[in-house]
Amino acid sequence: MRYLLIKILFAIAFPKSYRQFQPKDFDEEKVSLWLANSFQEDGYRMYYVAKDRQLMRDMASGMEGKDYWVSYGRRMALFDLMHEMEVKYKKEKARK
Repeated sequence: MRYLLIKILFAIAFPKSYRQFQPKDFDEEKVSLWLANSFQEDGYRMYYVAKDRQLMRDMASGMEGKDYWVSYGRRMALFDLMHEMEVKYKKEKARK
């Protein structure tokens, strides 16, 4: 029910931009290429290290309850993105 209400509110508040991107527009090949190229860049690696350190520092500062688990989830999402980028990079490298 909550999801439906949020979806309706977004559709009312942002009628054009909400409908602009549809899943059929998603091009897996372009995303894979972008992830592979981003994996090589120093800028993303610096972002990854800085974000990981920030999350670790926040978690080590004595967070409790929900805040701790939100930070933990963000860190796991960061790890997952880096892993996905590495897999795409290795596939692109093997393809060339």
